[in-house]
Amino acid sequence: MTARQALAAGLTLAAVAAASPAFAHSGGSTGYASIAIGHGSIRYSLTLWPSALPPPVAEELQRARAGRTPSRDRLLGVIRDKVTLVAQGTRCEAGPGFLVPPAPRAESVTLVVDFGCAETVRDLVVRDDLFDVLGADYHTLARIEAPGLTQQFAFTPETREARVTLDAPGGGSRGTGSFFLLGVEHILSGYDHLLFLLGLLLRGGGWLSLAKIITAFTLAHSVTLALAVLNVVVVPDRLVE
Repeated sequence: MTARQALAAGLTLAAVAAASPAFAHSGGSTGYASIAIGHGSIRYSLTLWPSALPPPVAEELQRARAGRTPSRDRLLGVIRDKVTLVAQGTRCEAGPGFLVPPAPRAESVTLVVDFGCAETVRDLVVRDDLFDVLGADYHTLARIEAPGLTQQFAFTPETREARVTLDAPGGGSRGTGSFFLLGVEHILSGYDHLLFLLGLLLRGGGWLSLAKIITAFTLAHSVTLALAVLNVVVVPDRLVE
């Protein structure tokens, strides 16, 4: 067996192991977070799609969307308990929060919690433990904004914390490394992706050519995630799902 055939066989086994009866994409569910930093306050907004989450969570989201106050309050409580914001070493206190009135055709639910900090935010640590409630295959794509600064991060069960320094030189846009890693994870968790890579191996061509194609494929997934978080590309909820 040649090296190419061995690698192709390995990809095939991985694809079969990752397959599910109903879906080719089994890369988990995604929430989109917006973290807007003010002088002494931070607004945390989280958008979720019920259809992509475990049934108990999805049902709670649907009830909250329909105006059920207890469901709304429980979901806001999850954010207050599982999202931690620490400014200059002092934890910011979460307020009561609210649910954004949903658009008529939108399937998503957006929850907002305002955090109060003891002083002007200069150094912020964000910890995301939503996976404990929303599932181990959930991840949060977050956009962090402050005057003159925009950063984006991908939070996963293995990467739960991010640090933002507002007065750091060259603040700009950062956090792209976490998106690249999430792009790799997304590819490896969907057997349709693995079969696509298998097809590339079977078609032949030099290793350098294959490496370029696979790298471009990975980068494309990572860039797509980043563009969605930055609102550069906005796609209707139904198409996203």
